[in-house]
Amino acid sequence: EVKDFAFIEGNGGAVFVQDGTATLNGGTIQNCIDLSKKSGVGDGGGAIYVNGGDFVMYGGTIQKCDGHNGGAVLVKGGNVIIDGSNSNDDNKPYIYNNTARDGGGVMSWGSTSKITIKDATISKNSSNGSGGGTYAHSGSIIEMYENVIISENTAGGNGGGAASSGTVTISGSTIKQNTAGSYGGGLYANATITFNDGVVQNNTSKYGGGASVNNGNLNMTNGIITSNTSSLYGGGIYVNKGNFTMINGEISYNTSGNENSTTGMGGAIYIENGNFTMMDGEVAN
Repeated sequence: EVKDFAFIEGNGGAVFVQDGTATLNGGTIQNCIDLSKKSGVGDGGGAIYVNGGDFVMYGGTIQKCDGHNGGAVLVKGGNVIIDGSNSNDDNKPYIYNNTARDGGGVMSWGSTSKITIKDATISKNSSNGSGGGTYAHSGSIIEMYENVIISENTAGGNGGGAASSGTVTISGSTIKQNTAGSYGGGLYANATITFNDGVVQNNTSKYGGGASVNNGNLNMTNGIITSNTSSLYGGGIYVNKGNFTMINGEISYNTSGNENSTTGMGGAIYIENGNFTMMDGEVAN
C-alpha cells in the first residue's frame, strides 16, 4: 500500500515515470496529492504521472487522490495499460473516488499519449471541468475494451463519464449513472468517439444526457443508449456542429426537460447545426 503522499513540484503525487516502466499488480495507492492543483505549477497526476514512459496496472486500486490533471493517472507522452482481463474478480483494476481539474479518473494528453483499458472499473471520480471518469485531450488516444465500467463519475463541465478532444474507442463496455453540469452526461465528443457493442445508460446533463457531440464525431455500431436524461435538449443525444452516425443499435427511453422546465426538446435526439445518419437500428419510446 502506498498512501498519504504529496509531490510538491506537481509531477505525480505517488509515482513519476519517465523513460521507464511502473507496474501495479495489486494493492492500493491512496490519499496522494499533486500540489500543482493549488499552485498552478506543473502538469498533474494525483497518483501517477507518465512522461515518456509506461505505467501498467493489472490489478489493485487507486483511490482518493487529487491531481491538477488526471486525478489518478495522467499520461503526457507515453503509454498507460489498465488490464484486468487475467486478474481475479477481487483484484480487477479499480480507479475510485479521485478528483482533478480535468480527467477525474484518468487523462491522456497530446498525440504521443495513449491509454488502453480492459476489464476494469472507473467509478465515483470527479472533475471541475471535463471528463469525470476519463479524458482524452489534445489529440491523444483512449481505448476501452471488454467489460470496462465507467460509472457514477461527475464533471462540472462536459463528459461525466468520458470526454474527448482526441480519439476514444469504446467496445463492449458500460457507461452508466454519470453526470455532467453542461454537455454529455455519459460521453462528450469534441473530436471522435467510436462506440461499439456497449451501453450508455442512466446518465444526466443539461445537453445530451447520454452523449453530446460538439464539433466532433460520434460513431455507434450495435450500441444501446437508454434511460438517459437532459434538463434541456437531447435526452439521448445532442449534436451541435458535429456528426452522429448510428449503425444498428437502439436509442430508447431517454427524456429531456424536467418538472420545472417547459423547454426540454429532443427526448431521443436533438440536432443543432449538425448531422444524424441512421443505418438500421431503432429509436423508440
